[in-house]
Amino acid sequence: MTELAISYDETFDAAPVAMLVVDGNGEIVAINRQLEALFGYSRAELLRQPVERLIDGVDASRHRASRNEYLTRPEARPMGAGRDLYGRHRDGGGSRWRSA
Repeated sequence: MTELAISYDETFDAAPVAMLVVDGNGEIVAINRQLEALFGYSRAELLRQPVERLIDGVDASRHRASRNEYLTRPEARPMGAGRDLYGRHRDGGGSRWRSA
């Protein structure tokens, strides 16, 4: 790994807010420690899983449809602007959160 890649990984993991990165298929490819703590999953449990695993109920279906629509017509736009989602914790509980 290059020094730049190591620095990015360390910065991403040390960020004070929960963050994740998904690929074009909606699969989680990176998470930080704060996301692990927020949702109760380990990194190993979430990597390569669909991002909708973290979204509760009907919000997951809406999110999947919105993500697929974006892939057919990509354009610059605020992500999740004005939308609250309900997250699904590993223990089955849910909480409201805002996509940024």
